[in-house]
Amino acid sequence: MMEEKTKKDILSNLGLIKKALEDIEDYIKNKVHENSEFIETGINGVIDYIYMILKGIVNGQPISYGVILEDAKKKGLEKEFRISYNILKSAKFIEYDVNNKLIIMGERTKYIIKQYNDYKIEQKENNNISNNNQKNDIKKDDQKENVNQNKSDYVNVSMVNQIYYWVLDEINRNEWIEINIIKEIFKGYGKEISEAINRIISEGKGQLINDKIYRKD
Repeated sequence: MMEEKTKKDILSNLGLIKKALEDIEDYIKNKVHENSEFIETGINGVIDYIYMILKGIVNGQPISYGVILEDAKKKGLEKEFRISYNILKSAKFIEYDVNNKLIIMGERTKYIIKQYNDYKIEQKENNNISNNNQKNDIKKDDQKENVNQNKSDYVNVSMVNQIYYWVLDEINRNEWIEINIIKEIFKGYGKEISEAINRIISEGKGQLINDKIYRKD
């Protein structure tokens, strides 16, 4: 007979899940680069697969669901892989690209990476401003102007690629998507969105009509 779960047990489990998600977010923010090794089955196997999947998508590597599943079966870790996959998918850290059968970034991962990139840009600007304050007023004004110019010209190539593939996936599945939705999901990346959309149009994969981008057959 299955043991009855008390409210205390459920709250305790929710606390562990919350801590796990916080650790996952901390990993993505810091972009830790290490080699993952399987230690044993059970919880360690789940953690190892969470690590492997996140490391792949953060580094922009394509992850084939079928390949990683077969690898897990060979290692006797199919259950551990499926648990880690379901945890990440339900928490929107990952999504499944049905057309290409790939595990790709989810909304939560995109948001965390955007926060990370924004923080790095802000940190760089703060360092520039700090250095400028050590110089005389004329040089400081000139350098601030240069910093602002660099900021306005900056385009995140990695984010352009992410938006490009995301939009392609959406129009391939749904025929079209509104520009406003793209801007909402990728807030703060106006230039990158324009670059990605222009690339899709120039390659003849889509067409822009009434603030919507349609798939072009």
